[in-house]
Amino acid sequence: MARTWAEDGSYVDPVVAGDGHAGISAMTGKVQSRFPGYRFRLVSGIDLHIGRMRYRWEAGGIEGSPLFLAGTDFAVLAADGRFASVTGFLDARPSFV
Repeated sequence: MARTWAEDGSYVDPVVAGDGHAGISAMTGKVQSRFPGYRFRLVSGIDLHIGRMRYRWEAGGIEGSPLFLAGTDFAVLAADGRFASVTGFLDARPSFV
């Protein structure tokens, strides 16, 4: 966590949010418990421009993880290269997510 996220980093999407290492860790734990067996995969290149980045991901849609999830995340990097903030958009998800 500390190698990837700034201490005051934040994540937000339409379903979950977390602030700081503890908040992001708790949010990640909730997602993992709700979708056991799912693995997130990077499905695009990473666009990087002046401390900002964009990438697409997907999860599920495979045996044992049948629901398909996909999204696009936009990130702002801290001066040291760690995530300062990530804003996620869900491009595909079941209606109950």
